[in-house]
Amino acid sequence: MADEMVEPAQRFINSYNVPGIPKVEVNGKTSWTVMYALTRALQHELGITTLSDSFGPTTLSTLQSRFGPQIDDVTRHGNVYRIVQSALYCKGYDGGGMDGTYNDRVAESVAELKSNMGVGGASPDSGLPPKVFKALLTMDPYVRVGDGTEREVEEMARHELAGHRPATGVTGHTTDYASGTAVAIRPDAYPPGATGVRFPHQVAVVRDILKECEGVVSWGGRLRRPHAAHFQIAVRPGDPRLRRLALRIDGWTQAPGRGAGLFPLGA
Repeated sequence: MADEMVEPAQRFINSYNVPGIPKVEVNGKTSWTVMYALTRALQHELGITTLSDSFGPTTLSTLQSRFGPQIDDVTRHGNVYRIVQSALYCKGYDGGGMDGTYNDRVAESVAELKSNMGVGGASPDSGLPPKVFKALLTMDPYVRVGDGTEREVEEMARHELAGHRPATGVTGHTTDYASGTAVAIRPDAYPPGATGVRFPHQVAVVRDILKECEGVVSWGGRLRRPHAAHFQIAVRPGDPRLRRLALRIDGWTQAPGRGAGLFPLGA
């Protein structure tokens, strides 16, 4: 479904004539293509020369060093404000117009976004912390489902999931990719060794899912050298828990809004 307020965001993206920031179709529809273009626009405004779809550690650290702990009404950067406004419209919030300011409507929407994400208590004012900015530039849903819970299952593009790879050059836990028993989810956003890359509520969701998996799946975020993108099968072939877990997961897909990874709003 098209949203007329997404169209100004798409036109704003197309106002850039910068190599690496692609033109997008003005159709009023939010997509990963639009969010990636906004990410690249932010990188350009931060002075990053190699633009990427990934809001990774370089983007995060540069944003923090440039603007401090949050974007707010004292940031005074029109195009960064427009990127925030565009992303808010794309996620279904009021962007306060495309006027390049951090006006009251923007502040209220950011506060609502943080509340829906479950991080309002940690960031109670109306500023936009860098990690929340990162979440804003995704297609991740922070919405109510019918029973009053918040659905934390995140939509991914195909290229954000990496699985089997040749055995040559892999070591340690990455050897599991060669055997086809591991996947990396959003590996560009969560590179090996990076810490603090997930919000507390995201870690809680991962832990809830792992608990439901009853030891069949392990997470790289718990490794001595963390790798938050990495998930692997942690039992031997033929373990009866594998089949039980497969049947349980199939049940989740048949009942959207149920299963692991769901928490009450505000949790």
